Amino acid sequence: MLFRSRLPKSEDEPLPRIDFAAKWEGDLRLEPRTDQPGSTIDLQQRVVLTRPGGMRLLAERVRIWLAEDASPSDAPQPRKRRGEINDDGRTRPERMLALRQVELKSPQMVGATERLEIWFSPGRLGPPPATPETLEADVTQLTPRATQLANSPLRRVALRDPDLVPGVQAAANNRPGPAGLKPAGPPPGNPPNSPRAASPRPAANPAADGPAALDPLPGQEGEPGKGKTPSPILVSADVIRVQMLLDADDAEVERIRTEGHVHVTQSHGPGQIPLDVKGDQLHVWNYTEERQVLRVQGKPAHVHDRGLQLEGDDIRFDRGANQASVQGKGVLRMPVRNGIDGKKLPDAQLVDIFWQEKMEFDGQTARFFAGVKTQLNGTELSCEEMQVRLTRRVSFIEDNATREPELETVLCRDRVHIKSAEYQENKLQSVRLATGQEFQFEQSTGDLLSNGPGILTFWTRNTGKADKPSRTKTGQRNPIAQGNSPWNFTRVTYSGRMKGNAEKRRSQFFDRVRVIYGPVNTPTEQLDVDRLPEQAGTLRCEELTVTQVIAPRDKSEHVTVLGRGNCEIEGRMKDGYFSALAYSVSFDQSKGMYVLAGDGRRDAELSRESQPGASQPAVQKAKRFEFFPERNELNVIEASSATGGT
Repeated sequence: MLFRSRLPKSEDEPLPRIDFAAKWEGDLRLEPRTDQPGSTIDLQQRVVLTRPGGMRLLAERVRIWLAEDASPSDAPQPRKRRGEINDDGRTRPERMLALRQVELKSPQMVGATERLEIWFSPGRLGPPPATPETLEADVTQLTPRATQLANSPLRRVALRDPDLVPGVQAAANNRPGPAGLKPAGPPPGNPPNSPRAASPRPAANPAADGPAALDPLPGQEGEPGKGKTPSPILVSADVIRVQMLLDADDAEVERIRTEGHVHVTQSHGPGQIPLDVKGDQLHVWNYTEERQVLRVQGKPAHVHDRGLQLEGDDIRFDRGANQASVQGKGVLRMPVRNGIDGKKLPDAQLVDIFWQEKMEFDGQTARFFAGVKTQLNGTELSCEEMQVRLTRRVSFIEDNATREPELETVLCRDRVHIKSAEYQENKLQSVRLATGQEFQFEQSTGDLLSNGPGILTFWTRNTGKADKPSRTKTGQRNPIAQGNSPWNFTRVTYSGRMKGNAEKRRSQFFDRVRVIYGPVNTPTEQLDVDRLPEQAGTLRCEELTVTQVIAPRDKSEHVTVLGRGNCEIEGRMKDGYFSALAYSVSFDQSKGMYVLAGDGRRDAELSRESQPGASQPAVQKAKRFEFFPERNELNVIEASSATGGT
């Protein structure tokens, strides 16, 4: 045992408080230190080390470095024999090395590893610095690293402490995320000649020697805790380095650094998914019961906490400040009930957001940078910068099990590309593409807002039947069939704002709007404005409203268009071409009909060529008229004047 003050000189004096107590089955070696005043203690074979305050350590070999505080210069210096430990109260533990089958338990941490290095300092946990992740403990290696790896170390520790079983089991059963997040499997097996394989530690037995069987040391009898005590962090790695603070009976973990096959879990309570961290390296800064900063690195590293899943090469988690960040590329997965377009999903789904540069998240707003991509319920989205805001703040400390967060807004900037598709009975009915500089989705209303310039392109299936033209009761061809082409194409280019609504299937465009439309053969084919086919055309205006109309199963989904302000139309008919100037133009694709109107001061004007290249086109002016290009039919509602040829 190592005492905190000198040993009593007589039986009448009480024993001092114990600093450490140890059991072992092999050799003990006590040697003086050569680097400074003090000694080293080397214990071998089934070592069990305990300390008041709840710290317990099991290992096959433990080495402790003891330091002696300097005595006053005028104090007499007693002579010591070789290997004798000073008993004047100035001896204190400075550091410790534990090797092979190492298990550490403290109120803040449970660890399992093949190599554990601990540094001891006097003090208590204090407030976090401004940039805690830059303060790294001096944890240079003491001896060459051990090569043996722990086999299911957290499970082994749990067997010795039933209180830890729920947290370890919950982490092992953690639900897998799509494309990569899976429950942890057991690490590689032990080498056939490893110490573990040669002499395995006996199975857990409450009556056997071990932490659970040791009598409590003086000062270790449990004092009632104040407030809710958080579950300890369970850490498994090839190498664990710990900075501990000692204050009377308290031993608090200040910093942790781990390397190799890192796995960290922490229970959040019954029925809740625990914190689960995997990676190659882990740094933990522990400041208060509710303030820990974690930095995990890997290729990639994984963090799953409070319903959120993160993957990346460098993940930083500040649980007290409720902030998370990833440096470099990564992916965030979170459950949502609304699609990107604001529509309710049948069940909560995991949305995956990928990026290439970095991610920042404060519990409610996540920001992603460079090469951002996501896909949800048939909608694909990519951009260079994305902001996702949730309807409520997700706490990294408190219980979030009452209800899952929902998307509130999704803001995309720079080289935005959106693609969505709709199916009916597994048959593709429409495809929509949107590109531009900025798009914002409002989930509560279903609105899509955009600042131009931008382009909206969509294809709609022409008919629900075998791509054949339908006919009226009199045998005439129905205009909605628009020939034998199975798809209708529309592309809208705008320079100003755009406002759309996915639920209402309506979009408004402002400032220098241009539309090209017509029949195509596939949902990928686009029209060339210089080579328009029959029944295709273009429209220019200052303001445009486009509505996609859902039709019954035996009819075609179609588009209606309303343009205002300096409208110009050009199109191709079966036997020629037409053009028009008007203040307002509406077009109903299901009827193949235009309605043109003037502004009250100037009439609408329609020009038709009976044959391509006619020298004298027919020009019709009117306050308002209807025009059917497929039949070359004109119905004047309020005539003004007419000139020209046939």
